[in-house]
Amino acid sequence: MHQNRFLPIFIAAFSLFMMACICNPTGIDIPFVRSPIDLPAGAFDGEGRSGEELFKALVLDPMPSSVTVLNSEDETPLLSPTVYLHFSIASEEFPTIIAADDWIRQDLLLDSDPEPHVADWWAADDLAGLEIYRLSSPTEGCKCIKTVWVNADHTEVYFQVEFL
Repeated sequence: MHQNRFLPIFIAAFSLFMMACICNPTGIDIPFVRSPIDLPAGAFDGEGRSGEELFKALVLDPMPSSVTVLNSEDETPLLSPTVYLHFSIASEEFPTIIAADDWIRQDLLLDSDPEPHVADWWAADDLAGLEIYRLSSPTEGCKCIKTVWVNADHTEVYFQVEFL
C-alpha cells in the first residue's frame, strides 16, 4: 500500500492554521483573523509590555494614580495565552475597576492555579479575606475571561486574563 509521507505534515499545518483562525493571541496579521489583544513585536522573546501598559490595556485606562504594579507577565505561550498582573491600589480607588465593566463577584472560591513561570510571585490564594470577581467577554473572534483576586481591604490585587 502506498503511504503519503506528506500527509502528517499537512494535517499538522492545517491544524495550526485552524487554531490561528479560531484565536490569534500573537497579534500577527493573519488574513481574516483579529487579535484579542495588541501584543507588541517581541512579546514572545522577553520584551513584552510593561506592567503599566498591561494595566491600561487590560484593566483600566487611565490607570488610577495609586496603582503600583508589583509583578507582571506578558510572555504568553502561543497556544495558552494568559496575562498576569499583581498590583497595589488605594482602597478607595478599587471600586473604579469594578465599576468600569460588568464584573461579577464570585460566591465560590476559584483556585488561581498559575502557570509555572509566575509561580514564584503569584500568591492570589493567600490573600487575607479573599474576594474574587470575574468577567467573561467576547472579543473579536475569541473569548477572554478576566479574574480579579483582591484582599479584604481592597489594597492588593492579582489580575489574570485568559484568552480561550
